[in-house]
Amino acid sequence: MYLSLRFMPFTVMVFVATAYAHSLAQSPPLPEDQRIRYTIREQPTDPSSDVIWTVDLELTAPDSAGNLVGWLIDNVTVSEVDALGDPVNVWVDPSPELDSPDGLWWVEHADTNNPQLDEFALPPLLLSTATAEVGAGVDLDYLVEGVPYDPPPGDPLSEYVTTGLDYAFTLVGNSLPEHEGDDEPVTIDDVQDQPIG
Repeated sequence: MYLSLRFMPFTVMVFVATAYAHSLAQSPPLPEDQRIRYTIREQPTDPSSDVIWTVDLELTAPDSAGNLVGWLIDNVTVSEVDALGDPVNVWVDPSPELDSPDGLWWVEHADTNNPQLDEFALPPLLLSTATAEVGAGVDLDYLVEGVPYDPPPGDPLSEYVTTGLDYAFTLVGNSLPEHEGDDEPVTIDDVQDQPIG
């Protein structure tokens, strides 16, 4: 039903304006941007093993609903690193598309103002092509998707924030991937203050 303010009594107008202002005040603030890294090691279950690949997601939060936050993945950065942990090949996919109605990754948080690493344990399916930025002059077809992983008692990874990852990294034009894994344990790191790549 359409209500014209022209014919609305003053007291009703004040009530409507107050209710609207109150609803805005009740809206929780959106969390700060995040950059989450999924770290792939040569020996997946050994946290002291050499890092060989990393996948970074740069996230912003344009929307929320209760304890759910809709994260926009602004960038996916896939890096192949050497024995010293330095990137030798870096590929970037800006604004990858998600298979969701609104293009957001909805994540439940205990405190939306203070997202925790383990709450990003199940990244959505990302299946696209990233552009070569450093090293390799060939673009990269990549697949990344989070899967549940619970380290068994005594597992060295139990001291770290971990998840499972399905992934495949294939140079464009090649039929076989450079590296792939199924249900492979990886650690999750906050790299907000570290340079990309």
